[in-house]
Amino acid sequence: MIYVKVDAYMKDKKLMPKHIWQIVHIFDTDGTYIPDTDVVKGNTLRYVYTSENISCKDVQSVLERNGRKRKLMNYLTSLHDIKGIPYIGYFMSSNLDHALYNIQNLDKELKGDYADAFYSEFIGKEELFIEFLKDEAVNGVPDSFPASWKYIKVGRHSLERHTNLHIYFDMNPL
Repeated sequence: MIYVKVDAYMKDKKLMPKHIWQIVHIFDTDGTYIPDTDVVKGNTLRYVYTSENISCKDVQSVLERNGRKRKLMNYLTSLHDIKGIPYIGYFMSSNLDHALYNIQNLDKELKGDYADAFYSEFIGKEELFIEFLKDEAVNGVPDSFPASWKYIKVGRHSLERHTNLHIYFDMNPL
């Protein structure tokens, strides 16, 4: 699926694989790695995230989703390339809204507003964005890429506010 998107982009822009430097994939962890016991019965069909658990009326659906997503993320993060194009995956935990704005369960109607405000705050200020990631969203994630993925898979870290995206910028300075 990832290559389908890349291939469509290459065709649209009339590029060849050698023109693509790297595929960078950013995952929302969505609490995927939490213990099954931290998925609890709730009052809504919608998944409700906290730093301690995920609640939902249908606990089994969360457990099945976590299993599928965990398997897929583990597979993708084991890859070094996709069809010869270098590939690497980073994470936002529990999701982008949580990592960047410190808000879990952000209403869909507000996502655009928050994204626009965030964009306005950092447009043309890339160094400040990198410092923001390190100061606000990393929250104890190791600075080693493999260690950061080990960290997010332990306990409730995949529900807590974390990212390892800062490592990309450390490895690829502006």
